[in-house]
Amino acid sequence: MDNETVLKIILICIVCFVINLPFGMFRSRVKSYSILWFLSIHAPIPIAVIVRKSANLSWYYIFIFIVFSIAGQIIGKKFALKYFPPK
Repeated sequence: MDNETVLKIILICIVCFVINLPFGMFRSRVKSYSILWFLSIHAPIPIAVIVRKSANLSWYYIFIFIVFSIAGQIIGKKFALKYFPPK
């Protein structure tokens, strides 16, 4: 694996994480297992797929991107609950 591929993987991981932060924040405000909750989890997936495909990366790296996406969701939710508590 060359340096360019490693850089692409790192950048896409960062993109997956950052994109999921606001969705995790939004998810903390809606009722669990509702349509909006479901959409807040699944809406960023097409963005991650488009970014991965545009970088010409194999599907072998999807697990890494999923881990960073989940981390973005969790940290976004924790951030929202800590700094913007529900009224």
